[in-house]
Amino acid sequence: MTEIVEGRTTLPSSVAGKIMQADLYKTEGNTLYKQKEYRKAIGKYHRALLFIKSLQQKANPLTQMLQISDQFVISDEMKEKMKIIEIGCYNNLSVCLLQGTQPNYDRIIEYSKFVTELDKKNVKAFYRQGLAYYYKHNFMASLESFNQAKQHSQGIIDPSIKKYIAKCESELASQEEKTKKMYKNMFGKMSNGSACSS
Repeated sequence: MTEIVEGRTTLPSSVAGKIMQADLYKTEGNTLYKQKEYRKAIGKYHRALLFIKSLQQKANPLTQMLQISDQFVISDEMKEKMKIIEIGCYNNLSVCLLQGTQPNYDRIIEYSKFVTELDKKNVKAFYRQGLAYYYKHNFMASLESFNQAKQHSQGIIDPSIKKYIAKCESELASQEEKTKKMYKNMFGKMSNGSACSS
């Protein structure tokens, strides 16, 4: 937990304290998100991730071998808690960025990939990644992401996943039709030109 000492804020020094502080920042970010304070929420999620990143450096096996104090030993249970916080923060950062007037789709894709590396079946991350690719007009990547979201959905599939799969398929079919017409016109002009030169 954060302590106030003589008017200064001191950060937690133990692993458990840092994990608790990261979780607190994530929770504060969630509250700000619900209040539609997206920029402030983003700040809280980033602070939480800074704590997690500092702990991950200590979780390195070589670093752990060199640790003498028990206060820096990171148990498997703590590592799992860190992973859950990290997944939550990156997922929540993505949804905050989607709320902006000019979403940073590249960043949303990046954050979603971080999540899917940690949790290969995270429906929310695949869905948000699919949205970002869709609005970047990369319909093939978008379709792949939405299909992953559909595949990993348990039980009822969210109707918006189905909707975006249909939209991607329609866009891809339209692109294919335009490509066929372009080649038909191009080859038609070439064959007309060769017929005239005979």
